[in-house]
Amino acid sequence: MQTLIARRHLLALIGTTIATPAFPQSTSAWSTIEAKAKGQTVYFNAWGGSETINAYIQWAAGEAQKRFGVTVQHVKIADAPDMIKRVRNEKAAGKTNGSVDLVWINGENFLTMKREGLLFGPFAESLPSYAKVDVQGKPTTRLDFAEPTDGLEAPWGMAQLTFMVDSKRTPKPPQSLAELQAFAKANPS
Repeated sequence: MQTLIARRHLLALIGTTIATPAFPQSTSAWSTIEAKAKGQTVYFNAWGGSETINAYIQWAAGEAQKRFGVTVQHVKIADAPDMIKRVRNEKAAGKTNGSVDLVWINGENFLTMKREGLLFGPFAESLPSYAKVDVQGKPTTRLDFAEPTDGLEAPWGMAQLTFMVDSKRTPKPPQSLAELQAFAKANPS
């Protein structure tokens, strides 16, 4: 599982949001968080070695800007331990607003950051979109690298194929594999 790890107070992107320690559950309180986040920049540290992933992050950044007025700056990292070292050094220097807002890392690096107290939260289960997370069918949403996530990470993607649809162009998307096959044959380009 790929996860987003939040380290400080800021709004995040497309349904994954970082808030204050007292996480509001109401829609009006969430609207307040969105309003406070407008105009801010989120520094999203993620591996930069894949053109496909980079394009996806760029798309998500565009959506965050369009929907929330939040700028997402993709900080392309080659090696997560270098980013962890940076966070560790910033914490040791007493910085409370460091250079990493969000990070997309694997379980081993999550475990390191959790054990060293380098993560913000818990926040995940207070996100409006968390109600859509299948915690029963995907127990890895609550356990990463054999370590309880304790609300310190939000699911970003699973090792599975995900289809997204433009509802304006495809108002009735395929709902089964058979329908998808028929759709693909009817729409080869």
